Amino acid sequence: MKFSDLKSKHYLHNSNLKSLLEEIANGTTAGKLLSNPTLAIGSVANTKVKTSAFDYIKNGVIKTVAGAETAFTATTHDLADGYEAIYVLSLKLANESFVLTMGTAAKSSEASAVAPATPTGHLKLGEVKIATSGAAFDATTTALNAETLTVTYANKTDIFNF
Repeated sequence: MKFSDLKSKHYLHNSNLKSLLEEIANGTTAGKLLSNPTLAIGSVANTKVKTSAFDYIKNGVIKTVAGAETAFTATTHDLADGYEAIYVLSLKLANESFVLTMGTAAKSSEASAVAPATPTGHLKLGEVKIATSGAAFDATTTALNAETLTVTYANKTDIFNF
């Protein structure tokens, strides 16, 4: 395999690998994904967002995080009928806990929702966009595969480039 054959979005691409190795040598890696966490609907609970196991590097140490299912927060993450919102799923690096952060909701007919900023000290894993039509999204009880929802999962594809 030639490193030059890898796509620029891959963590082993020439520029990414060089940057990663420099950061490891300097001990300045703030937290970067090394593999894709692959977001999807929960398999244990269809009201949660699931991630597969993934690897990340922080301060020169490579860590593996087991797959998990993350619940939405009651009331805070609710969404009215006819609205859409983007939720960022991140890993809080201090304790390796998963966090969902909701962006500002927008009427589906008027504007597209915007993803919120990744919280400080967190590693962005991906985004979940939810649009409602015909019923509100109750963050604790509405299944992500409900007929009244359109749910789109966006994995963090620019692995290593933050």
